[in-house]
Amino acid sequence: MEELIRNPLLTFQKNDFPGRRDTEPYMVHIAKADWTAGHYQVLHRHEDCSEVFILLQGNGRYTVGGRLYELNEGDIVLCNQGVMHDEFPAKCDSYKTLALGIGGLYIPELRPGMLIDPACTPVLQRSEQTQELQKLCMMMEKYASPGKARNLRLVHKLLLTVVELLRSVVHDVEISSKEVDPLCVAVEQYLNDHFGENVTLEETAKQFFVSSWHLSRVFKKETSYNFKQYLLRLRLGEAQMRLSSTDDPIAEISRDCGFHDPAYFTRMFTRHIGLSPRRYRKMRLEERA
Repeated sequence: MEELIRNPLLTFQKNDFPGRRDTEPYMVHIAKADWTAGHYQVLHRHEDCSEVFILLQGNGRYTVGGRLYELNEGDIVLCNQGVMHDEFPAKCDSYKTLALGIGGLYIPELRPGMLIDPACTPVLQRSEQTQELQKLCMMMEKYASPGKARNLRLVHKLLLTVVELLRSVVHDVEISSKEVDPLCVAVEQYLNDHFGENVTLEETAKQFFVSSWHLSRVFKKETSYNFKQYLLRLRLGEAQMRLSSTDDPIAEISRDCGFHDPAYFTRMFTRHIGLSPRRYRKMRLEERA
């Protein structure tokens, strides 16, 4: 398999930025990557930040809160804090991205941690304003690179500019035409909370007093995932986060994420991520070194 080409995932604390006021947002992470060879982050959420995702090159599909959107080069996705998101790059195409995590965010008229009203479409189509946002985020990534810590004051100023520009852009975003089935919303939340348990379609259907057939049909229609696919990607995404951010034993991560057979976990992880759990953790550690 072709080697993954990417810049390190750079992570920060709010006290890393000189001159930052306590009420101001701050950059939690930033990373530019070429995911053509695979290893991208599957279904996951960020509890400590919102995320601005920019498709620098290529096309594919992206889900936010279980809703599926088609993405093209130059599009920007706004993911509110705590909202599940997932990406499906088009195969055999160059797929380059930039992800910016923003913590401590508060935009008037929205709840803390929100970039955009949940009722609105979270995808900003390519326009003059999205091009300006892309340029600002690329500058942030450039000046936040290792060895350039003295530029973090500049990075913070650029972030404040990005947030202000986003505030003006999202006012023009249309309300989403996609009506969400309440059953699907409830089931997604149930799976998000119980993915580490022995969850099945049949038992979940009983929890919501519907038939397995009905639940399966509604879930697929609303999210474009079938039940088992969503649960698998949710578990793999959580495993990726744990492998990247903790020293927990792989067998413990496997069990906590709902894979009670470590060999099956390794097989599924390798098939969908492109690396074994051990190699994936090693790659992440090397990025942070």
